[in-house]
Amino acid sequence: MTDEQKDIFQKFQECWNKYTSLSEAAIFEYAFKLGMKMAIESLCK
Repeated sequence: MTDEQKDIFQKFQECWNKYTSLSEAAIFEYAFKLGMKMAIESLCK
């Protein structure tokens, strides 16, 4: 690969890593909220 292609690929990897990090955080938040709702519902019945 040329130097320009390497730079582009490096930027792509950085963006992809940021995207996966943000999506994993969003999934964790959603799952945690869902789990807490289930726990609250089961304790309040």
